[in-house]
Amino acid sequence: MADDYTVVPIKAVRWVGRKSVVDLFETEGHPDPGGLELALLRVLDQRPDAIVINLRELGYLYEDIPASLVNLAKRCRKQNVPLRLCCLSGNAREVLRLTRLDRVFDVFDTEEAALLG
Repeated sequence: MADDYTVVPIKAVRWVGRKSVVDLFETEGHPDPGGLELALLRVLDQRPDAIVINLRELGYLYEDIPASLVNLAKRCRKQNVPLRLCCLSGNAREVLRLTRLDRVFDVFDTEEAALLG
């Protein structure tokens, strides 16, 4: 049964020059917030010039994903690494708006715009 397991919703981590692009995806199981946060912090440990979280394949922000992103944002600020979100669905944008996290993150319509920042 799909609800019996957890997954880290990272499809890929790509590098565009010195900037890291993290592709998240829709999962069938429960997203593992601890695993997601740890994986994102490992990206930050690589000292990128910026981190772009691409949400193109994530239709909904599960409850733990915003918390993981906020924790990453705090660490990014301490290290002066810009954190940018891109390609959000309408539902994901609405979650950010309702939780006022749209004020915390730089949100871009496209990955290209996020990379240019």
